[in-house]
Amino acid sequence: MENQVRISVIMPSLNVNEYIDACMASVRNQTLCDIEILCIDAGSTDGTVEKLAEYAQKDARIKLLHSDIRSYGHQVNMGLGSAVGEYIAIVETDDYVSTNMLERLYDVAKRGTIDYVKGNFASYVDYYGHRRFYPDILIEDVDVNYEKVFCPRDRVRLPVRDYSIWRGIYRTEFLRENRIYCSETPGASYQDIGFVLQVYDKAKQCAYVEDIVYYYQCDREGASSCKNEVLCFVQEEFRRLFGQKLIEQNKAIYMRLVNCLLPELNKLLPKLQFKLDEEFVLKPYRWIGDQIRQAMDCGVIDEDDFDAEMWGNLQLALEDIEKYAECQSEKYHEMMLEKQERLAPFCGKTLIIFGSGVYGRRHLIELEELGAHIYCVCDNSLTKVGTILEGYEVISPEQAHKEYPEAVFVIPDRPYKTEMMNQLKAIGAEYVVMTV
Repeated sequence: MENQVRISVIMPSLNVNEYIDACMASVRNQTLCDIEILCIDAGSTDGTVEKLAEYAQKDARIKLLHSDIRSYGHQVNMGLGSAVGEYIAIVETDDYVSTNMLERLYDVAKRGTIDYVKGNFASYVDYYGHRRFYPDILIEDVDVNYEKVFCPRDRVRLPVRDYSIWRGIYRTEFLRENRIYCSETPGASYQDIGFVLQVYDKAKQCAYVEDIVYYYQCDREGASSCKNEVLCFVQEEFRRLFGQKLIEQNKAIYMRLVNCLLPELNKLLPKLQFKLDEEFVLKPYRWIGDQIRQAMDCGVIDEDDFDAEMWGNLQLALEDIEKYAECQSEKYHEMMLEKQERLAPFCGKTLIIFGSGVYGRRHLIELEELGAHIYCVCDNSLTKVGTILEGYEVISPEQAHKEYPEAVFVIPDRPYKTEMMNQLKAIGAEYVVMTV
């Protein structure tokens, strides 16, 4: 049986009872059937492990392993050690994948000795029961020709944009020959950075497909990227990589380090009320900053490697972290004030978005992100009525007003707004005009 396994799917879990059914369904229903599913649970107490045991009884492809250590990296490594598949995939159990993901990637992988194959992914969040997707398309920023085999080190920006351990398959023999594993620090603390960068550094051949194959939940409470220790995690992982000489310290690696520092710092500061906490900010900042300065002094990275805004932010952050925090605080409060002003006309109201085209979708996304409560989307086009826009069914304006008489219609500030206004006046509906 072992020789028949094309892909071993590693699924680390810890208290994901709410998500495990959808995730498991997406893996079990793969169009590529010659797979094994390695579920590695780290002591779940919310019913997750019981569900996994039931799945293992129903499906002979599933093996349930138990980790005594609550470490994402340790769980993945257990899977790497047990896998018998030609390739390995890693699926995080609060996410899900397209049902043809493995077949799609394996079809490309078997064209030659390709070390890894990846696809695009979409992040998603849930608003009032509706799921919002944000596609992340690699080719927009990196010179990658889909389905063409190339050496990853020939694309210096690749580690900046391709930072995930999931959404791909890795040749098992390649990983084992190069001793590529995850760090086993406790928790789920950026232990995949080292794995991804070692793959980039050691792989000779890789390929990417255009399809969105992976759906990543980016708003789960408790995720490692949401914790105050995020910069500490980054420092710890890069210190391990550099100290053990697991990767070559080249331009691409330092560009990735910069792209860890600034975005994570910008997300962390508002949570800390822009206070420069010694443990969570200053200590890891000093170490990371020293590494980046050394790379700049040696000419490994320079201004040409970044856009103007990021380079300016990097210079300020390295020269005066207090001034940088002040600037970020000003930007943040300006943004929040603008958000309040933008939302003011809609406060305390439930809304109906008029129009399911480009502007309607734009208003829908912006208002949801501002925290507005939206009932539905309406449109006059008979071809659009009955369709779904971002999780909302599109209905006619008349039906929308009948079902939600107290709701306020939001119409775009476009030349045709007068027709919409007259139509809504005729049925006695309240409306507001929103700037595009």
